[in-house]
Amino acid sequence: MNIKIYEGLKKLNNRHPILVRGGAIVATVILIITLITSMPKKQGTEQVFPTMPPKIEQRATPTPATPTPAPVHYDGFDIKIGQGTRMRLEPSQDGAYVETISGDNRGNLIAIDGEYALVSHRNPGDSYTRLGYVPGESVVTLSGNKVYPEANTDKKYVHFTANNVRIRNEMNTSPEARNILTTAKKGDYARVIGVVRGAEWSNETWYVVTYGNYIGYMLGENGTFISEEEMQELVTRGEDYIRITGTQVNFRAQPSMNGEVLTQLNSGAKLKIIADEGEWYRVSLNGVEGYISKSLKCIEIVNEKLVPRGITNLNFNTEAHMTR
Repeated sequence: MNIKIYEGLKKLNNRHPILVRGGAIVATVILIITLITSMPKKQGTEQVFPTMPPKIEQRATPTPATPTPAPVHYDGFDIKIGQGTRMRLEPSQDGAYVETISGDNRGNLIAIDGEYALVSHRNPGDSYTRLGYVPGESVVTLSGNKVYPEANTDKKYVHFTANNVRIRNEMNTSPEARNILTTAKKGDYARVIGVVRGAEWSNETWYVVTYGNYIGYMLGENGTFISEEEMQELVTRGEDYIRITGTQVNFRAQPSMNGEVLTQLNSGAKLKIIADEGEWYRVSLNGVEGYISKSLKCIEIVNEKLVPRGITNLNFNTEAHMTR
């Protein structure tokens, strides 16, 4: 070190010792920091984790729905029903009550529908046989086992297209049978429970139906058969009518201004619309079909909820539980 510098520092230290020592400390700290920062950095090993596959959500495999077995139909085989068993209109404990089996408890098996049997039975003193559902466990004996699987049908309802359709308590059309329970009216509906083939020589197909408070047999040529979906659409959509708001409105036999006038209608008359045919509506008035011109100013179109007369206990959206 230069002697002059050393002598200078010595004199400064004698006069200002604190300043010199503080400067020495600061210089030492700066030197240490410089040495540390100038040292080569240690190359560390970075730990790299393998890329994990995306988590797959485990979804439970849906259990396929068990199809509801269709009723198995029999052709009136002899059975014995436990006395005191309640017969109902529907294959359910909540079905409308028909009767209680008493006295002679022999009957005929029509169909097996799940846990219920559709049977026919006549209590002592009754003039006709009743049909209804009883729990399958109450059927204690069978004398036959012939099954008609082809009798099943997806047409669940019948719309009567003729008047006085006969509902019978047995598959017999002879006048001597005296087996008519009731007659259905044109335009009414019935629920189809099952289908039973008649005698082979007759080539007849009989339908077991509920109509009002009756269950019985009917032949199929007197009605149009529709499915559950078609019936639901009818009930939901309702029916369109023409309401007359004027006087002396011509109800014609043909869609022409020269067509025969069947009658003249006054305010308040209502006609069911069957079809839209160009400039005319084909309509029905009390079962008589005819035409009303669209050019008339004294008519209005109204829609009314379908009331399927003759059917009880519909299972879809309807306020119509009308019973004949």
